[in-house]
Amino acid sequence: MVIENVALFIISLRSLFDVFVIELSLIFHVVLICSSVVSTILARYQDDFLFCVCYLFLLPVMYTV
Repeated sequence: MVIENVALFIISLRSLFDVFVIELSLIFHVVLICSSVVSTILARYQDDFLFCVCYLFLLPVMYTV
C-alpha cells in the first residue's frame, strides 16, 4: 500500500514536471516568434520606424516651444 502511494506520488510529480516543461517550451516559442516578427518589421521598415519615433518624441517639444 505504501509502495503504491509512493509510486503514484512519483508518477504525479513526473506528470506535473512534464506539464511544466511543456508550458516553458510554449512560452519560449511564443517569445521567440514574437521577437523574430518584431525584428523583421524593424529591419524592413527601419527608416519609417525611426521617423515615427523621432516624430512622436519631437511633437510635444515642438508644441511646447
